[in-house]
Amino acid sequence: MSFKGLNMQTIDSCEVITVLETLNKLAKSSYGPNGKVQVVQMAAEGHMTVTAQSGRLFGCLPREHPVSTLILAAVEAHAKLYDDFGLYACLLSTELTLDMIGTTLGRKLCSAATEKLAQLCLDHATTAECGCRQRVDMAGLPQLLAVLETVIGSKRRSCCLSDDDVDVKHLAVLVLRGFLHGIPADATCVSRASLLFCAVAGKAVAESHLVAGVLVEAPEVRVDVPFRCRWRRDGAGRIKVAVFSASLAGDSDQFHSVQLDESAQEVSKERLVIQQVLKVMDVLIEAEVGVVLCQKVIHSQVKSYLQERGVFALERLSIRYIHGVHRLTGGTLLSSLHAELTAGCYGYVDDVVHVVMSGRSFLRLVARNTRVHTLVICSWQEEPLDDLKVTTRGTAPPRPVRTR
Repeated sequence: MSFKGLNMQTIDSCEVITVLETLNKLAKSSYGPNGKVQVVQMAAEGHMTVTAQSGRLFGCLPREHPVSTLILAAVEAHAKLYDDFGLYACLLSTELTLDMIGTTLGRKLCSAATEKLAQLCLDHATTAECGCRQRVDMAGLPQLLAVLETVIGSKRRSCCLSDDDVDVKHLAVLVLRGFLHGIPADATCVSRASLLFCAVAGKAVAESHLVAGVLVEAPEVRVDVPFRCRWRRDGAGRIKVAVFSASLAGDSDQFHSVQLDESAQEVSKERLVIQQVLKVMDVLIEAEVGVVLCQKVIHSQVKSYLQERGVFALERLSIRYIHGVHRLTGGTLLSSLHAELTAGCYGYVDDVVHVVMSGRSFLRLVARNTRVHTLVICSWQEEPLDDLKVTTRGTAPPRPVRTR
């Protein structure tokens, strides 16, 4: 049924059923350790995605029908929250919907029955009698390694790992070491911010390794020129660091008091905001800060201003680095340019080292006795590397995990 350009379809229409069956077949063929690797190409000569990961697979599928848009959005939200079970969520939702369409029961009755059954399953999953629950002794390394090897080994084909389990065992050991390093002796939980991930193409999986500190990509640092920087250090030999989550690009709306003079020529609001940002930088320079790190963008004028005064600025850390850097340095994450900059706002690192891998430039932030480590994941090709990065990230705890 349609009117005034609006198409209305019932859930049991042929088009809706076709969409559901297509998603169901795709999820079923990819599910489990024996699932097939999917090859998706949206257009002729377009990018080709080779994956068995639900997040990457569903992210590149077309969403031309409202039903596929709804299901894929729900599945992606579920996978983002739990870092797993994307294929299972798609398989379960499409199977339930197709079964309800094929039954003679009313829609409301089917919906109520499904909701009741889901609640019964959740209640059973929290009981000790549930056979799906597996108790893992955090003090038993063989059990932890077995869990990690099972997760990583299930994606052996799409990650192009060796058949003799050498690569699987190597990665499992690295992930476990990074996880254990992130547990302080006097703490009861560990979070993902203690273990970061860095993907490097053009190397064998066996060259994957764990480094102490945070490894941040720095494309502005040239690979072919030796990196020489005289860091400003305090009496203890440490480098004082200021970490911003607020933008330093001059596009901030935090300076509401900035007003334009109508008689002024060639003066923009951005320029006036930059002047306010430079005043904040003067406070950092006076406090003998050696490195300014920003999650977002730093204006070129601000970077030049800092560089001329011996302060190194690194921008675009993004959400994947900023929390690890914050945890490493031990300072305050500055989310406002109006914040009062006291001595407790600054963090410290012991050194900043330039590292070159596969023609890419990185800076390694090092701090003594740090619990933060970076797992460098290597693979010869980009597509297997993307799958491997998602797989290894999924083995780390998405939320703080209690250790006792």
